[in-house]
Amino acid sequence: MRTREFLMKDLYSFDVDVAGAEETFEQVCRTYHRIFTALQLPYLQVSGDTGVMGGMRSSEFQALSDRGEDIIQVCKKCGSAWNRELEDQQGTCEDGCDLEEKKSIEIGHGFLLGTKYSEIFKSQYSSTQQGTELCVMGCYGIGVTRLLATMVDVLWQDEVDHLIWPKAFAPFSVQVMSLGKPREERFAKACSLAEKISHCMLTDAETGRPHLLAESDVVVDDRLWWSDAMRLREAEMLGSPYLVIAGKKSGEGLYELQHQPSQEKELLSEDALVQRLTHLLATDQGLLAK
Repeated sequence: MRTREFLMKDLYSFDVDVAGAEETFEQVCRTYHRIFTALQLPYLQVSGDTGVMGGMRSSEFQALSDRGEDIIQVCKKCGSAWNRELEDQQGTCEDGCDLEEKKSIEIGHGFLLGTKYSEIFKSQYSSTQQGTELCVMGCYGIGVTRLLATMVDVLWQDEVDHLIWPKAFAPFSVQVMSLGKPREERFAKACSLAEKISHCMLTDAETGRPHLLAESDVVVDDRLWWSDAMRLREAEMLGSPYLVIAGKKSGEGLYELQHQPSQEKELLSEDALVQRLTHLLATDQGLLAK
């Protein structure tokens, strides 16, 4: 899948020495690992060719896909990986690497540029000891539109015939809808339940501070003029991780909670459903913060 436009998230770094630039490089790469892990993509960080950008070091983030146009080589023993363009690259195995080739799509890149562009643009800083010196640069990027297309290619689920977005990327965490008749009565129950869900108290995984689930993270399907089948199909295509349904059992105070990625379903009372979702959302949030 390809998009008609290409958007890039760019980042440039300026350090006073190579050691600082290398630490910045590692810090950005760790951040990219968190991003791609949260997006649930199968990917590898591999050594890449500095190419026309030049510089001291290059790392590519490659999403594994049979539709990919890049070829990476991975050692089964030591885990070293590099783009096949690097013909002289060697792994760390003393007795030689056992290589396998994989197709992939480049979704991110980092370059440790050194002073190549600092010299051209006279990017300098004031040193208390030696006057002015050249900055040591790095540049980094994630192809945002390519990343979106890659997620569609890699994460499409043939067995359910729709895409399930990663929790970090889904437009909403929870979608609430009513099914069946009496429509207005069940819709009112769905709205009331959505209000309670939006007040789930979560704990920030990094700061430990409590906060409410954002109201913008819960959506209610109010298109009652559509058929139930059509709205269920739309819910699947929207790809929210959790779907809450006020259906025929809602008259008994029971509501269905569906975990979209696993297709698991639970029938719970209103209070039990809110507690269950609070636990699930807190667990998801903790995983994304790692």
